[in-house]
Amino acid sequence: MRSTQLSVAGFYRKINGYIQSYAVIENYLGSTALVTRPRNTGNGSLKGAEVAYQQFFDFLPGALSGLGLQLNGTYIDGTTQDPFTGRQERLVNVSKFSYNAVALYEKYGISTRVAWNWRSSYVDSYNSGGIQASTIEAKPIGQLDLSVNYELFKWLTLTFDATNLTDRVYHDRFKGVNAASQVYSNTPRDTRTYDRTFEFGARVKF
Repeated sequence: MRSTQLSVAGFYRKINGYIQSYAVIENYLGSTALVTRPRNTGNGSLKGAEVAYQQFFDFLPGALSGLGLQLNGTYIDGTTQDPFTGRQERLVNVSKFSYNAVALYEKYGISTRVAWNWRSSYVDSYNSGGIQASTIEAKPIGQLDLSVNYELFKWLTLTFDATNLTDRVYHDRFKGVNAASQVYSNTPRDTRTYDRTFEFGARVKF
């Protein structure tokens, strides 16, 4: 059917000199301090695959023919060389798994999207100071959003957008081996709440 699409893609990229933030003891004017700043890493790679599917159920009768669906999922494996130890480690802010599921409706001047987005855990940063683990890892997180548009007239469209309907909460942890003591630990670090947002608007064509 014309409204149906299925795609599969793969990718691979070599990395040389990727920039990530690290904390390291530095000396300045006779004093030492733990300094976090962007630093060049060594060699690494970024590889993965994506599957995407889209369909409108226009074969259904009447109002149901406006229903549609979009799905996509991604796997990414990204590593780079630690500039201090030489070991391969995960790229920061890169989740191994993520997916999006979107329910659609397009009919009678109504355009609606309900979207669920999810990503697996990822590394926030390395080499944090203190006696706890030096790697900060964010937990998996998902979010539900809604968008509705209604064409009241040819020249006027009413809009409504809502984000974070499930009231998501971000968590991360100190996880792994402390760089100085070589002791493994897994302890909470940060919890953040994000507001739900609701927005009404209108678009006018002249």
